[in-house]
Amino acid sequence: MIGDIGHLMVVSALVSALVAAWCYSASTFADGVDAFQWKSLARKVFYFHVGSVVGAVAILFAILYGQHYEYQYAYKHSSSELPFYYILSCFWEGQEGSFLIWIFWNALVGLLLLHTAKIRESSAMMVLTAVQSFFLTMIVGVYITGEHRLGSSAFLLLKDTLNDPIYQIDAGFVPKDGTGLNPLLQNIWMVIHPPFIFLGFAICLVPFSYGVGALISGELKGWVRMAQIWSIAALGVLGLGIMMGAYWAYETLNFGGYWNWDPVENAVLIPWLVLLGAVHGLMIYSKRKKGLFFSTVLVLMSYILVVYSTFLTRSGILGDSSVHSFTDLGLSGQLVFFLLFVLLLSGGLLVYRWRDFQSMVSNEGEFSIRSFDYWTIVGIGVFCLSAFQILLPTSMPVFSAISDAFGMNLSLAPPADPVAFYSKFQIGFAILFGLVMGMAQLLYWKRADRDLEDVFLFPATVSLVLSAFLIFVGSIADWRYILLVISTSFMLCATGVSFIQVFRLQRWRIGSPLMHFGFAVMLLGILFSSGYSKIVSKNITISSPNSTLPEHTVQEHALLNQNVPKDLGEYKFTYQGALLSTKEGVHFSPEDAYRTTMEDVRVIKRGVWQEGVKVLSAGDTVHIDAENTFYQIKVEKEGKTYYLKPRMQNNPNMGYVASPDTHSFWGEDLYVHVSNFPDPAKKEWKESIQTKLKRTERVDFMGLSIKMDGLKEVKDLPGLALGSDDLALGAELLIDDGYQIYSATPIYLIKQGRIRLYSDEVQALGLRTRIESIDPKTGEIALRLDASQRDWITIKAKEFPHIQLVWIGTLILFIGAVLMVVSKIKEGKEASEEIMSISYKKENKEDWEDQAVSRSINTSI
Repeated sequence: MIGDIGHLMVVSALVSALVAAWCYSASTFADGVDAFQWKSLARKVFYFHVGSVVGAVAILFAILYGQHYEYQYAYKHSSSELPFYYILSCFWEGQEGSFLIWIFWNALVGLLLLHTAKIRESSAMMVLTAVQSFFLTMIVGVYITGEHRLGSSAFLLLKDTLNDPIYQIDAGFVPKDGTGLNPLLQNIWMVIHPPFIFLGFAICLVPFSYGVGALISGELKGWVRMAQIWSIAALGVLGLGIMMGAYWAYETLNFGGYWNWDPVENAVLIPWLVLLGAVHGLMIYSKRKKGLFFSTVLVLMSYILVVYSTFLTRSGILGDSSVHSFTDLGLSGQLVFFLLFVLLLSGGLLVYRWRDFQSMVSNEGEFSIRSFDYWTIVGIGVFCLSAFQILLPTSMPVFSAISDAFGMNLSLAPPADPVAFYSKFQIGFAILFGLVMGMAQLLYWKRADRDLEDVFLFPATVSLVLSAFLIFVGSIADWRYILLVISTSFMLCATGVSFIQVFRLQRWRIGSPLMHFGFAVMLLGILFSSGYSKIVSKNITISSPNSTLPEHTVQEHALLNQNVPKDLGEYKFTYQGALLSTKEGVHFSPEDAYRTTMEDVRVIKRGVWQEGVKVLSAGDTVHIDAENTFYQIKVEKEGKTYYLKPRMQNNPNMGYVASPDTHSFWGEDLYVHVSNFPDPAKKEWKESIQTKLKRTERVDFMGLSIKMDGLKEVKDLPGLALGSDDLALGAELLIDDGYQIYSATPIYLIKQGRIRLYSDEVQALGLRTRIESIDPKTGEIALRLDASQRDWITIKAKEFPHIQLVWIGTLILFIGAVLMVVSKIKEGKEASEEIMSISYKKENKEDWEDQAVSRSINTSI
């Protein structure tokens, strides 16, 4: 029933969006009372549409949260072990849920647009509701014919999608649990990052709606101010969402960094770069009344590229070249249709209105090379060229698919080493970014028609001093990075000049220089963290004559034996053992607990302390997160000690998945992930001896010195009740491996006349001890010792210098975007009040003149 209601909500949302689009289009082309009535009806229908969308979202969340595994979406993406916040990640893990959250943001953004667009409401909302209608077709899941389906529904029952014999036996069968969330998505940033991306996409729709609406209605000028506000908001939100994704990759993926030039990463970055150009183009037009046509093109292209990025990530075309892309659910045809529709519609309208744009161009005049306008336009060109350079190689799979369809079989593929390929070009664009944006900011406040020295001498001098300092401190030798430091320093100094001018003249407009400052800080962070990252775990292996490896092979992974310190560069690493985690997130060693017959249950055998607080007591029964194992690594640097816990997840669907852990030092981050570890399923006990020991006696075994410290009676065995006639004796063993002393206590139990032997394992040493017998007269024990490989892991450790600048710059850029939106709204209100004041005075003057004429007539009479 709940699924039927959810599906009904989606259908009603689709129908209401179509009706609202029709009503708004009628209002756009009507006049007078008819236009008002159509708009009034459209508003009511859109309110109903928003309610339907919210209802569909609430029902899908209820299905996931309520663990209704009879529904395929809950079964495929959720499980009963997930905490509440990961249920949110389950919502947008699948195609249908991610489209639904996008539709949800479109609806809320549409509500805001409805109340702010004023005279352009009908034309803008006509476009927005039409686009919303398309997105709803992606999740409606209605069969048009027996084989052709429109969209894919999130409210289908599992038995309708899974061909399993169990449903022939029991038609009402419901799985006890779902397959769970992708382990890579079990991260707090994946709770936040996707909604921000989809919110950014939704906001991008508004400038597109304004632009297309203006082209349809023929009112080509009045939409720019509001579109500029929405474009800046989209720039900030989408940029923050992209960098949240980068931080997720940094925390979760083990490729060693935060940006890998993956095709899906590129697909989101491309529209952001074009949108950056659109924002600057709209700014030029709003101030200088120049470049409206190209600004309109950029606005439209930024959203067309959003649609294109959606096609890339959701059509399955990147399945072989990206780990982020969705599998194809049969929606690629609809995506291609929509992409072609918005592309042809936008292009057709621009051609149709070409003459109107040309009539405005004739009065625009020329751009001076010494003007702010000129360098801003150059900057727009740099943004677009950068986007195009990323777009072309990223689209190689698309070109290959098209060529295959026409029988040409070009077999194009993305670059084999994307980081090296893209970085080679994008470093050049970044250098131009800094120089051009610095020039534009300086010339914004003062034209250089006569005296270039007055404008550039001071900021250029300061930037050269700053760049020299950074090059010296960072030991930068690569000429490309030297140029990037100089250009970024120049941009920072130009931003400083802009800050001063804003504080002197227009303090409330601080958002613009703040955005530029944040961008410059980001560039510096990217330069140092990516260009000068280094492998800490690097070591050199001298190959033997019979080795197939080249001599002096550089290894990037270091072997750590448990509790054996190892110096790697300026760090000392000590692997301290594997840790299990309770459902509540408390970590403990497997040696601190007894195994039970249930895989996810342990009985604590001795107290567990964390940061001086006892978190678990002997005898506690705990439920563990059986999939996750954490590896505690002690890191020492400059006399200080830190602890990292990189994770390895054994996922039933994906196998072992490693996630790194990081620690931030002053000036750099240390990034560590586990690359290999002993497989518990393949553990073999190879060496074995039996020996006899009395108190204080020692025995040497496999390089270990084992001493019996004595026998003690054990009064309490966790998980086992002892009767008054039962006797449990534990042998207190001390094991010295040359680095530290370990303890083990194998148990010899006599219960109800039967002997039970409980071995004790020292995992770090690969040692298992068991009492075979005890001589009650002498206290001598017969001890069995079994040996395996001692516990070890291999790690890859990497250092990222000044990576904090990347995240700080992102935050500053976002704050600047927020302040800039506020300032633009304030400008709009002041402009409206000024227009109203002028209108009011004009009306009063006309009334006064009418009254004067009337008095004159009366006097004459």
